[in-house]
Amino acid sequence: LGVRASFDTQADLSPLGARRSVTPTHKLKLVITDMTVLVLIHFINILILNVYISQVLGISLGDDLPSLILVDFMGSVIGVCMGLAFGSISKMSLGMKMGLSVALTLVPGFLAGLMFGNMKNLIELHCPVINRLNPAAVLSDAFYCLGIYNDMERFTRCLLILGAMSILLFITAFLGVRRESYDSI
Repeated sequence: LGVRASFDTQADLSPLGARRSVTPTHKLKLVITDMTVLVLIHFINILILNVYISQVLGISLGDDLPSLILVDFMGSVIGVCMGLAFGSISKMSLGMKMGLSVALTLVPGFLAGLMFGNMKNLIELHCPVINRLNPAAVLSDAFYCLGIYNDMERFTRCLLILGAMSILLFITAFLGVRRESYDSI
């Protein structure tokens, strides 16, 4: 969602971006509006997925529902911010951006142990800083804190890391869109 939204804000890449670039609305307001709508859409999808996992599949996601909803929300925010940032810093076609964004989300998923179970432990043993900078590892660690560890201090640290990453990615997305100016549209 974020990659598509950033593509649609660039006047040299899409007709919608051309129309949006000539509006008197400040770019920050456009990016915040896009991000808010996209996070809301993504968050609703994740909540539906949680209901399916817990009610239909019968898999417990933990007993602390407010904390689970908070992790879902932070996951939606970081995902949308990553897409916005990635989409706004490159001048590739939409297909190339989508393909690379999928690849760039699969690598952190692999490093977080979501494809190969022991990978996160291997990284934690040899280079733990990667697990602290990998959004997929931080997000999965937050879920583990809820369902398995019951460690609220570690849970809070995960949420703060996700929040800081989201802010940095949002600033990157804004700077990528803000610096654009066009002689003729």
